[in-house]
Amino acid sequence: MAKKKNANVIFFTCSVVFPLLLMLGCAKKAPEPAERVTELEGAWIGSPVSPVDSPQESWIFIVSKNRAIAALPTGWLRGTFQLDTVASPKQIDIIIQQCYPQDYVGKTVLAIYKLDGNTLTLAGFEPGVTTRPTSFQKEEGIAIVVFTKQ
Repeated sequence: MAKKKNANVIFFTCSVVFPLLLMLGCAKKAPEPAERVTELEGAWIGSPVSPVDSPQESWIFIVSKNRAIAALPTGWLRGTFQLDTVASPKQIDIIIQQCYPQDYVGKTVLAIYKLDGNTLTLAGFEPGVTTRPTSFQKEEGIAIVVFTKQ
């Protein structure tokens, strides 16, 4: 039984975690001076609570310095972000550099977030929309995802 569990952990690490870390550039040289560790640093797994018709499969959100990658049931994205931790609610702007499908390359996600222990809640409109949610209430066009830190 222990061998099977170890094999599953090795498979998950090799097939999911390592490729995502490489896509983030974790194997690169030392970080640039402008990069810094943020309160979002780490790996997060979650699922959407809004819209209700979203696929309920797990979403993965990995943050390293000022870079983020998200693996979604419908694709993936990679980009950089900026935080405004003084705003209420806190704000995050994710600038998409690569994604699949490629429709959103070069667009920005304007979102809000909140941290409660190991729980991260993100709320945002589709990439390219020029307005930002003002609350975590379910509204037309706003995706709300709740993540747990791994």
